[in-house]
Amino acid sequence: VKSMLSRFVSADGQVPAEQLGRLLRCLGLNPTQAQVADLLDSLGGQELLDPEQVTIWQVVLSKGY
Repeated sequence: VKSMLSRFVSADGQVPAEQLGRLLRCLGLNPTQAQVADLLDSLGGQELLDPEQVTIWQVVLSKGY
């Protein structure tokens, strides 16, 4: 997973929000665009996401993506 994340992390150590759907799909999940938008809303609409945020994975798992 760590090597997968490294493909999406920018120079400042963040994952651009527009890459979240692609990242989730590379991790074997299959969210729709609507689900990705909902996930981003759940995370407060941040433009950059910290890959270490536990809340991302909690929301993903709770929604069953």
